[in-house]
Amino acid sequence: MISSITNADQLRKMLTMCETEIEKLACIFYNGQDYYCNSKNQEIMKKLDERAKLLNRLFELHFNDTDLVRLSKSNSLLETYEHDLEAEHASMYAKLQAIDKRYFLRSSIEYWHDDKNPQLEPLDDDAFYGSRWNRMLDIIDHVDMYDCKLYDCDDEGYTPYTDGWREYDNASFSMAPDVLPCYTLWNLISSKAYSIPDVLQMTTYKYRQDALLLGDYMSSLKQETENTPQSSKP
Repeated sequence: MISSITNADQLRKMLTMCETEIEKLACIFYNGQDYYCNSKNQEIMKKLDERAKLLNRLFELHFNDTDLVRLSKSNSLLETYEHDLEAEHASMYAKLQAIDKRYFLRSSIEYWHDDKNPQLEPLDDDAFYGSRWNRMLDIIDHVDMYDCKLYDCDDEGYTPYTDGWREYDNASFSMAPDVLPCYTLWNLISSKAYSIPDVLQMTTYKYRQDALLLGDYMSSLKQETENTPQSSKP
């Protein structure tokens, strides 16, 4: 099992092989085919999961005070995004309600990767991992493009924090027991294809709001707005 390997060189070799396989599978997408209509989708998701486990294990072996500070800052930043989104949601919902009481609003935090302008914040010891970060994050973005929401809130007061999510297993953060992960950080690591080292570099998060005017027959109007969080990088 990956979790029992203590040799960093062995893990890096396995990571190189894994990412090579991922790139081969990704050619299916870049040739114009859709992962979700292709039998290779499950195969590439399995390899992306393996990649995340390898990188997380390397992070555990490398973990030091600098990594702890970086992880804490990323967690605090994402938690700030959550609070800002909730405030944006409440403000927009009040404006919509003043126009028409039938408006429904859903707001979310999303991550979108731009391989031409990735805006990644480099790790202090990037060479220790040896990952092809930009290429891999671009592939994850394409594979996960139909499920990119990381945090949601709606008019009925629902957020992941009202859904008892903290009961879930946070074993991914066992190396830093003093860091209580916010939902967005937990979701990125535990439900998506990202590793902790990936997330520590990611900065291009966006707010999305979908407003729907509910009539007698539904879907009279749909509005989408996108805002980039203004908080500082991790």
